[in-house]
Amino acid sequence: TSVGMLGLPAAYAPLVPLSRCPLIVCVGEVSDQPWVDQGNLVVRPVLDLAVTFDHRFIDGWTGAQMANYFRALLANPQAFL
Repeated sequence: TSVGMLGLPAAYAPLVPLSRCPLIVCVGEVSDQPWVDQGNLVVRPVLDLAVTFDHRFIDGWTGAQMANYFRALLANPQAFL
């Protein structure tokens, strides 16, 4: 779900039992944010991703592993190609 196109920086989508979908990812708006890069403060475009998941299918440990994987993937996508 893209809420960024609506001008929202981030949002959480509720799970709907009838959809039988255990995970929803909301893509927020890209905005310029202060960022520390190698000890220097720079302005970078930042995209917020918010995830809602059903704890009956995914527990906190699995969710954290998934978040770490996506963080590494988005930080260096060439390494995963």
